[in-house]
Amino acid sequence: MLKTLPNFSKLQTLPNKGFNWYADSNQIIDSVNTIKKDKIIVIKEQITKPQWIKFEELLGNINQQYLIITDGLPFEWVKNSKLTVIQTHSYVRNTLEEFDEIFKTYSFKHFQRKVNLIEKDFFMMYGRWSYHREQVVAELESRSLLDESIYSRPTFEGIKGRSIENAKEPTPDQTRYNHTRNFKSVLENSQKCHCYIVLENNGLLQDTDQTMTEKIIWPILAQTPFILAVGIEKAKKLSDWGILPADSPRHSIRSFTEQVLWLKSEFKNLTRAQKWQDSQGEKINLNLKLLKNLKNVIDLDVESQFRQHGI
Repeated sequence: MLKTLPNFSKLQTLPNKGFNWYADSNQIIDSVNTIKKDKIIVIKEQITKPQWIKFEELLGNINQQYLIITDGLPFEWVKNSKLTVIQTHSYVRNTLEEFDEIFKTYSFKHFQRKVNLIEKDFFMMYGRWSYHREQVVAELESRSLLDESIYSRPTFEGIKGRSIENAKEPTPDQTRYNHTRNFKSVLENSQKCHCYIVLENNGLLQDTDQTMTEKIIWPILAQTPFILAVGIEKAKKLSDWGILPADSPRHSIRSFTEQVLWLKSEFKNLTRAQKWQDSQGEKINLNLKLLKNLKNVIDLDVESQFRQHGI
């Protein structure tokens, strides 16, 4: 049996470490070769169900136990009983660690949102181009649903990029990943809007796993109502953590577009818009409370998984 300590810091220093199928699907073959040699691999970033099926097929029949450390692979996808999967949610967990000092010092006001002070409809961040995210944004733009919104998008096929701070210039790469530096700008701009659109990696692709990023953290920190443009598995994991969106998740571009259209029409009427905002207060406060403890929840879950498998 593999003897890897169930300590989160140890997961950062595992040998061979790790493969990014999201960036390069050819790494699936490398993963198969490595796990046969080392009996353990780490898969970084998100993966899709067809990628996992291909991995199991290439792996074939094995006669010993292998350990796979993943960010958010659903356990239900695993068909080979010789594969032990640990789900770490390391991206969310490590981002929360970046915010440790902010959680200690920032004054979260649990503010009462007044619609006469709200300037825009939606807030959304989309920095790095990806096919499935582009589909969602292009659909919303084509129907003018983001005309009165604050959002970013990369330059693509004649569509000029834009950033949160500058609607005429795309977000510089060097600023996209500095979460603590971006904290003030993201919170202030998102709080100018009625609703935050969480456009996670892979958008509304339904065959993607449960891996999530800082994108789900921002609206909770901002205490802003949010809706989800995510796959079913990501929505399921958020539900497991108890985190509640402003409205139930939609799982197709059409139904999500209809959701945005309906909300936009609500925001045009001050009375209905205020009623909608008032209905979100309890969720906003609950989500923030859960987020402050989520790093501990993830750590305990990882330790529990190791113990369950006798590692």
